[in-house]
Amino acid sequence: MSRIKIVMITLLLISNFSTFMSYSAGENQVDELTVPDRFFETDGLIDPNGVVLLDDIHQNDYAEGNLDLVKGHLESIGYVVKYASEFTDWREALSFTHHLIMTAPYTDIPQSHLNDFKEWLTNGSRNVIISSRGDFNAEVSSEAINSLLSEGNSTIKVNDDNVYTTNPAARRPWYIETDNFNSNFESFFTDVNTLNFFSPSSIIPSSTSSVIVYGESDNYQSDENPPEPEKIFDDTDDGTGGDTIPLAVFEQTNNESTPDRFLVLGSTLWSDFDYGDSSAQDTIFLENSLKWMTDQTRNTEQIIITLLDTNPPTIKVVNPRNNSIVKGEIPIKVEVRDPFGVESLTISLDGTIVSNTTLYLWDTTKFTEGVHTINITATDFSGNSFSAMLSVKVEQGNTAVAREPFKVMAYNIKESGIFPQWIDVVKEENPDILLLVETGDFDDNGNQLLNEVLNELNLYFIDFLPYAGVTTQNIVQPYNGITLLSRFEIVSSEKISSVTLDDGRTISVPLPFLSSKVKVFEQDFWIIGGHLSCCPGADNELQREQEQEGILNYMDSLGNVPIIYLGDMNSNSPVDNATSDLGTEPIDIIINPANPKTAIHHEFVDVYQALNPNKKEPTYLVSDLESRIDFIFVNQWFPLDRLINSTIGDTPSAKEGSDHASVDAFIMGKGLPIPQPITHTFGSNKEASTVSNSQRVTANTYITVLGLIAIVNVTRKSKKIPSFRK
Repeated sequence: MSRIKIVMITLLLISNFSTFMSYSAGENQVDELTVPDRFFETDGLIDPNGVVLLDDIHQNDYAEGNLDLVKGHLESIGYVVKYASEFTDWREALSFTHHLIMTAPYTDIPQSHLNDFKEWLTNGSRNVIISSRGDFNAEVSSEAINSLLSEGNSTIKVNDDNVYTTNPAARRPWYIETDNFNSNFESFFTDVNTLNFFSPSSIIPSSTSSVIVYGESDNYQSDENPPEPEKIFDDTDDGTGGDTIPLAVFEQTNNESTPDRFLVLGSTLWSDFDYGDSSAQDTIFLENSLKWMTDQTRNTEQIIITLLDTNPPTIKVVNPRNNSIVKGEIPIKVEVRDPFGVESLTISLDGTIVSNTTLYLWDTTKFTEGVHTINITATDFSGNSFSAMLSVKVEQGNTAVAREPFKVMAYNIKESGIFPQWIDVVKEENPDILLLVETGDFDDNGNQLLNEVLNELNLYFIDFLPYAGVTTQNIVQPYNGITLLSRFEIVSSEKISSVTLDDGRTISVPLPFLSSKVKVFEQDFWIIGGHLSCCPGADNELQREQEQEGILNYMDSLGNVPIIYLGDMNSNSPVDNATSDLGTEPIDIIINPANPKTAIHHEFVDVYQALNPNKKEPTYLVSDLESRIDFIFVNQWFPLDRLINSTIGDTPSAKEGSDHASVDAFIMGKGLPIPQPITHTFGSNKEASTVSNSQRVTANTYITVLGLIAIVNVTRKSKKIPSFRK
């Protein structure tokens, strides 16, 4: 049985300008920027969190290659994480371990391993997180987990059953979503609204343990394979009573000097599948639980890591930017990480130590104009040191100007930036116009997240024109929503939740478009961001085709104006000859002037393909797609000699910030020649006309030839164009 992800789509039909709130920052407002509150978090030097052992030697569920994401995440928050298979044997693995995370074992655990486990628990304050699973598969033995719990003097037991739901809204009957939490364990549920248990078993508590998560009233137990469940909580599928079924139980043993803690759950909440699921906060719950138990360990003993440490700390400079121009009062902010602990940190200015914390607020007005050196040195408890050095130029009279050519970028940041490195990608790319996709949380609490992002980026790029920003409002899901950041004035914006097709029908757009008028060098540009509907299948492709047809009709209504259309199209390019089943027609509609569903008054070029005609580089990073699904298109206002270069995810953090790579382009925007009006004729009804295969090939070949011309132009112009600051 495998997990199936189904996207629940909310239709939003709001499409007027009043649904926007825009943060604006004019050209002369750089000195008025404020330092975000998060710059004042100075707890960068923390004690070691200890070693987490991921058990993968007992035929554990999900263990083979499907726990790498949780490993990476726990490492990023200060834990040393090892697989049990990395050691000579189970005993050695436990000897270095503070926290054991075990997914359901398929087979019985050898008695020698149980003995090693018992001895490990007596050697300190230990934390154990164990997941079970339902008995839908006879290979899984609840006795394996129960024998381990019993050996550790835990009174919790795993039931031999499977928990189902009668909720008709559930993805499948074995997907149990619940928010029935024990309020006495508030720390476990910070930022957790719902937990998603995939085909769980129930957990049998005792008088010395606490149920921290129950099922919902429409849940029930089922016995799929022998033996029978030891305890019945509710085995009737009548839609009531299921809220008595325990799905997660916590227990602390009675050893007062070095207590051990057990958290037992009905199914695994931290596999790679869970990290790709935006509907629940399972992985947040795991992080919260482990952090809480780690803090409890510190109350009784010091966490000492006995593994050999040969690696120095890592240093990330959050602010300022290397080789930037600074003025006024700016934060020097760094993040220092070492899972074994950081013993000391120094921040030096021109050789003089000014701080021993991760933040120093630097008043540059007290320093001479010119270049100054910042040096950050961190040393861990094993004596390993690392230093980072950067140079900045103090220039109090610096005035930012618009960059020409300017840089435009499209970036799907995955569920409102679920991976924090997404903002590092933006800092490395340094776009002038940035279209962010999947920003559904940016409008929450009065655009709080949007304003935090603007403030952080404007501090980082203090020597550039500040970004203004606009984000679609009333967005429910984190995978929905579009945000535009621009160093040029955003004149107006419109959220487009419905479009009109060629036959006059109006359809709703599940993922609304964002259309913004932006004044670039005194010329009004229309920046239109799109996120076409998701997923393979004929119905989904048809939906994307209609969305594309409709947004092109919207563009026709704008008249002969400069348009940059960009975003996540969830479709392959016909030029890439990709074999995936996302379909190519939604892109052909844009770039093929012979396609009867294309725009009447516009002709578009795929910028990356035009400038890189011999490259096939995917932008979706977690599959074997052979084609881009993220694009930047420009219309006839942008001759090919105005398109300078275009790249895909070519910075150090490109593969860490999202499941998509960004796509960008440098464009010459000053003094665009006004093109002749375009009118394509497809008959009285565009859909009534057809295009032959030869016509389609001719159109696509035309685009490719234009790409070759563009390469010639880029080569010719490269001597005249200065290098661009990234």
